[in-house]
Amino acid sequence: MTKGFILCDKGFEKTVFEDTQRLLDKKLKGTFVERGFFFETENLTDFITLTYKSQSALRIIIPLVQTKRTNNLEGDYEQIVDFVTSNLTIKSVQEWVDETHTFKVAVSDILKKYDSQKLAQKLGAYIFTQAHAKADMKYPTTKLLLLATETDIMFGIDFSHTLLSKREYKMFNTPTALRSTIAYNLLCESGAIAEIADLQKSDSEDFDDSSDEADDEYQNEEEADEADEVPETLTILDPFCGSGTIPIEAALFVKNHSPRHFQNEELGFWKFKPFTHKQIEKHLATIMGERETPIPIKVLGYDIQTKAVDSTKKNAKIAGVNKSIKLSRVDIDWVDTKFEDGVEVDYIVTVPPYFTQHHPISKIQKPYVQFFDRIGHVLAEEGVIVFLTNKGDAVLEVLPKTFKLDEKKVIYMGKNAYDLLKIVRA
Repeated sequence: MTKGFILCDKGFEKTVFEDTQRLLDKKLKGTFVERGFFFETENLTDFITLTYKSQSALRIIIPLVQTKRTNNLEGDYEQIVDFVTSNLTIKSVQEWVDETHTFKVAVSDILKKYDSQKLAQKLGAYIFTQAHAKADMKYPTTKLLLLATETDIMFGIDFSHTLLSKREYKMFNTPTALRSTIAYNLLCESGAIAEIADLQKSDSEDFDDSSDEADDEYQNEEEADEADEVPETLTILDPFCGSGTIPIEAALFVKNHSPRHFQNEELGFWKFKPFTHKQIEKHLATIMGERETPIPIKVLGYDIQTKAVDSTKKNAKIAGVNKSIKLSRVDIDWVDTKFEDGVEVDYIVTVPPYFTQHHPISKIQKPYVQFFDRIGHVLAEEGVIVFLTNKGDAVLEVLPKTFKLDEKKVIYMGKNAYDLLKIVRA
């Protein structure tokens, strides 16, 4: 068994754990800490899967040593060096680095209390002398990371070599552009990702293009075309889409597209000692196979600002999902007019305008009042609304009696706290 650690946005630990189990299609035993969790798996390739496909994780790490962040370790950086060098087995390091598989030591201290440069130099010198490995500061084969969160300290293998929240498609951003992992985790909180995964699984089980009867199933091309039309059984809407992070992350999951498709060759695992390129290519082909039939999902992105809609269109094209998202410039007062009779929205996942000190609360509450008034006409009976806001209580003040709060939780973007509200029909 190999022990792993996933770093995530604070407040989403259990959400990311459930998403990790979904990606690996297996039950895991998780040990939760602030900003992440530890887990174990029998397959080292599971770390490749998570690094390449996860839309919720910030880092995927194999800890070689770990401990709680106590007062004894809050002093000079030398205390951290002593802890690591006293508990690290050189054999565990040599499984990853040697004279041909180079290394670099990096430090990520969330509280920024340590001298990261000196810490990296000291640990790097130790690995160089004890493991007889060659250092390479620019293009290392393996990145060894000293990660210090608020509660834990660990030293191990950084599987991705970079933060997994990075997205190559985010080229045209609005001032309030949302971090990609936050956007995806909001979709998870709504239940949309779980339902999409269930639809994909059932579709995969039902579809069999190798059937001997496939050629005889349809009598003519017209019947075949009709059979290929899959009804839109699930609709996701972001009515304040900004530069499009929420709908794009939803579409990436629907299409089974890696958020790191364009970063593929930059990912650390391609150079790792335990793998060959052939093994990695075979594994990626297994987990990233395109589907033969479309998944019946409709992803919508609306915004009142033309610039925001244009930015979303450009970003979606870069991400390769522009044909999977329907975008429109829509004022929240008219959002219900975009839907035909009988068409309902199953999930609304969005980040409305934040409350600011420059405007009275009542002025910022107005879009919420308009939203609840109009969306009540199109939200499905079992529909779910997920908001991210910096003043949850102010939103709840204008919540109509036709809706109710299902869940409220606090999540963090950096050091700033936000309220996640999950709302359903009363």
